[in-house]
Amino acid sequence: MNRAANLRDRAPVAKVFVPYTDEYLRRVELRRNAVLADVIQPANLGPDPISTIKTALANRFGGYKEDFTVARCRERDFAIFLPEWVPAAVLIRREVLTLNNFWIRCWPWGRYRDARPHRVQYKAWIRLINLPFEIWSIARVAALISGFGRFIKADDETKAMTSFRAFRCQIALDSIYNIPQNLSVIIGEELFPVMVHLERWERTMDGGAAAPPAPHGDAVAMQRRGRTTITTHSKKT
Repeated sequence: MNRAANLRDRAPVAKVFVPYTDEYLRRVELRRNAVLADVIQPANLGPDPISTIKTALANRFGGYKEDFTVARCRERDFAIFLPEWVPAAVLIRREVLTLNNFWIRCWPWGRYRDARPHRVQYKAWIRLINLPFEIWSIARVAALISGFGRFIKADDETKAMTSFRAFRCQIALDSIYNIPQNLSVIIGEELFPVMVHLERWERTMDGGAAAPPAPHGDAVAMQRRGRTTITTHSKKT
């Protein structure tokens, strides 16, 4: 295997849209009641610092050590996810919190320091034609289109799986021209050509770029990207 290097031909940035799944929204809620913590030195946390902190928190606030989730974090020493009966504000209000034989200082887990505001400008309905049955699912399609748009919803016929002629769904995106004409979907050792048909779109906010021309004819087809290759992994049996 070749060692990775800073190859000049690699793209510096690739934009990927993450769908608002139930798991994503659950994690948003978890982070709202979490804190970033610094362990004040000197401190002896033993061979397993995470277990030591969890045990100390359970002794201080009640419950079991499994009720507290602790992980090392880049921005602070640790990230601490608290159970519902321990509001994060309680720990943040204290300048220093004493836990057994050590002390921690807690900070609110606010916005990520590298994050920037971003609002998509369009919503569009697309149809994926010739999509293989094996990946006919919302989770799979949300991953397939994440390179050019964020999955919003599938129509009723698509979800009911009463017709496999096309997977019809609504997406949010920055530009209509980012939608490729085709996807090359690789499953295992097979490549499946999937056509992406743009049905209609609408603006979601004011102040953006001018709306593109209507999708009939070849004008849009000439300006949309030709083909995108996507690989999906299948489990071996």
